[in-house]
Amino acid sequence: VVGQVVEYGKHPDSDKLSLLKVDVAEEELLQIICGAPNHKEGDKVVVAKIGAVLPGNFKIKKAKVRGVESLGMLCSEVELGLGEDGDGIIRMQIIPAGIQKKCKLSVKSAPPLSTGYR
Repeated sequence: VVGQVVEYGKHPDSDKLSLLKVDVAEEELLQIICGAPNHKEGDKVVVAKIGAVLPGNFKIKKAKVRGVESLGMLCSEVELGLGEDGDGIIRMQIIPAGIQKKCKLSVKSAPPLSTGYR
């Protein structure tokens, strides 16, 4: 789903991890720990929620990262099998040309889109 980063902070036990609150249009915000360097508060991002299965049969589960709970994952092109850019997460303001080509759907055949934020 697409979510929006509504709170951005540093992980209390790491210089390289971020502690985020992400709005995915559910009752509660998701707390997510992220190691990518290219996101900030307000960004619209691709979120794999608990229960999602990514390419390679990688299952998203509730996890503790250095003692702090993470309830999902922000995704890069590589993690979704959409491209080769694994240096950071997908920020929806900047949609790489390769993903635009792969994501073109006709309006008649496209499933409903969940924007994931309120």
